[in-house]
Amino acid sequence: MINCIVAVTSTGIIGDFETNDLLWRIPEDMKRFRDLTMGHVVLMGRKTYESIPEKFRPLQGRANVVCSSEKHRPPVMLGNDTSIVCAQDPVEYIQFFKENHQGRQLFVIGGGSVYEQTLDLCDRFCITLVHEQIHGVQDSPSRVRFPIQRLFSGFSSGSLAVTDMQMHPDYQFLTIDRRGANGALRRHDQN
Repeated sequence: MINCIVAVTSTGIIGDFETNDLLWRIPEDMKRFRDLTMGHVVLMGRKTYESIPEKFRPLQGRANVVCSSEKHRPPVMLGNDTSIVCAQDPVEYIQFFKENHQGRQLFVIGGGSVYEQTLDLCDRFCITLVHEQIHGVQDSPSRVRFPIQRLFSGFSSGSLAVTDMQMHPDYQFLTIDRRGANGALRRHDQN
């Protein structure tokens, strides 16, 4: 199963180019991220990887796939459960993963460009919808964006369905599943 996991505002803001950082700290979101991704594969861009504090890099207990347009970046292996693999194209890596997944799930974890390129390939979206007014998030040209309007347009076409929602005062956890051509949810819980 190909998942997208993101904390995002209703206007699509996920972070800041200049600081290469998130604009909020929600401990429950960090716990949810860890619980959902543990034991699986996380796919991210180089800037997202570099934004993870050094003491947490690579993300332990997960295979870390870092996409970069830089050529000749060799893969680095770091033990049984944690490895870093470099790939140039996130779409090509997802195709490779689908053919060789070995019972794991893949989570696309950012940044903006990787989300943009892989959105249509994801079966499930694990979204933390952050209320920007409560967290003081303001729009600016330096903001990194997630294609949230493109995602939400799937509701009008009937291709997406909310399968879980948890309300909190300053954020919501949403799980959104994509429907197949026959209208059934594309759920692959066994993977």
